[in-house]
Amino acid sequence: MPPPRAFIDFSLCPSTDAAFGDAAMPITFARAVIVTAGTSLLAACSPFNRPSTAPPRSPGPSDGAIVAIVMAASNADMSYARLAAAHTSSPAVRDFAARMITDHTAINGALRELVARGAITPTEGSASLAYRDESAREREHLRSLDGRDFDAAYLANEIQFHSKLVALIDSELIPRVRDTQLRQILVSVRPAVAAHAEHARKIGTVGAR
Repeated sequence: MPPPRAFIDFSLCPSTDAAFGDAAMPITFARAVIVTAGTSLLAACSPFNRPSTAPPRSPGPSDGAIVAIVMAASNADMSYARLAAAHTSSPAVRDFAARMITDHTAINGALRELVARGAITPTEGSASLAYRDESAREREHLRSLDGRDFDAAYLANEIQFHSKLVALIDSELIPRVRDTQLRQILVSVRPAVAAHAEHARKIGTVGAR
């Protein structure tokens, strides 16, 4: 029997919540979809053996390191979102934070299922540990703020955080991933992460209220 393939299908569902006012925009709705299908790997070899003058490319992060990086990023963002309930008075910011917890919980759930099947073992490294260190510093800063000051700092961090994560997915994670199931998770997650950054930017542009 071929192994199952897991991926997350993140659909963008329009929201008309009045709390967002003019800031309303599509909010990601996370749906973890498990698909069982036969898979095949097609290998192609070039008949030409041309010497390359480009320097050899480093192998990049292993699949285990990629899992650890994405899970650490999700945990970091959820830790920021959990502060919103106590530090914001804005329904828009509160709803946005709740969505971050929902979506990043779904991402980590899909990765844990992949790990549970024994396909990949998470491997901590400098990149995943950097997310933990950065989140500790950012949480300390956010805890010192309330109301509009918290909203401004939280949204600015969310824009930067998710934009940086999208860039990492595009430049390092998807190009270097080896496992086909993990690749599908990353490809499915990428649009949701980009939507998170745009959603935070939209709220900040019109002012959280």
